[in-house]
Amino acid sequence: IALYLLISGIGNLRKIIASGVVFAIAILTKEVALFIYPAYLFLVWKLNKGALRSYAISTWGITTVFIAGLFPLAALLRNEFLPDTITGGKHVSLIQTFQYQLSRGIGEYPWIKESYFNLSLRQWLSLDILFLLTSAAAIILLVIFNFIKSKSLATASLIATILYSAFLLRGQLIQGFYIIPLLTFLAINISLAIDIVYQVATKSYQRIIKYSLIILDRKSTRLNSSHIPLSRMPSSA
Repeated sequence: IALYLLISGIGNLRKIIASGVVFAIAILTKEVALFIYPAYLFLVWKLNKGALRSYAISTWGITTVFIAGLFPLAALLRNEFLPDTITGGKHVSLIQTFQYQLSRGIGEYPWIKESYFNLSLRQWLSLDILFLLTSAAAIILLVIFNFIKSKSLATASLIATILYSAFLLRGQLIQGFYIIPLLTFLAINISLAIDIVYQVATKSYQRIIKYSLIILDRKSTRLNSSHIPLSRMPSSA
């Protein structure tokens, strides 16, 4: 929703503020949204031109920081922000909680066979190898295309994909739902890559692309109707 509001609200401060509110809620819902924050800031900067650019960046940034900052502010007022080693007495600490969450796992390199990332990747490859291979091809195409002609959304999506992948590659625990934000940007990458191919294709090839997408959509609808059992979904590796 935050991304849609940014793209549809070019030059519209109300939509930019609404996007900031939605993104701040995403941060409060799950802190991993912070890893894609720079990608959104870049998009705000790139989409808005002239005198509006500084207003858009400051408005969006202040909105997200103010709303997301309510959580640490509440912890500070309740004396639950700093570790108990500093404040004295036993109590929960927001800083200690973040440190614990970031350090969960064994911290192995992602290419090690038994690392959390490697195990999770193998599980997802067994579930949908076509999507992951298509995503990889789309990323390569977007990187090449951006060197030729930079597009704001494509660049922002690549930044978000890289930053969030770096978070997953850190070698710590990967819960099943951690992959959801990445899937969003992988799908955007694929859509943008298809659009690039469609724009440069001749009319006959454009028809082939259209029919192929219709067939794939119908097949995916049939596959989704027979959903994957929850026991096969990767909860944590």
